Amino acid sequence: MVKIAAMGDNVVDCYLARGEMYPGGNCLNVAVYVSRFGGQSAYVGAIGKDRAGDLICTALASERVDVTRLRRLEGPTAYCLIGHHNADRIFLD
Repeated sequence: MVKIAAMGDNVVDCYLARGEMYPGGNCLNVAVYVSRFGGQSAYVGAIGKDRAGDLICTALASERVDVTRLRRLEGPTAYCLIGHHNADRIFLD
């Protein structure tokens, strides 16, 4: 069985027109997909004590990713505002 600990970035993608938020970031995504394919994974990183941080923590737990090394810090979780033009995503400031 594959066992990994993914360490690094995370972000919440905020789709303005739809009012939806999705967790992501390369390391976070790797941890989720290893778990989905039957491996054991953990995520090592930091998130803020905010709604976006809650979303990341809940999403990882629901995907059976070990979050015992996930730290909750004062301040905001990283986020990206996303709009749309035609069928393309646009990353906003």
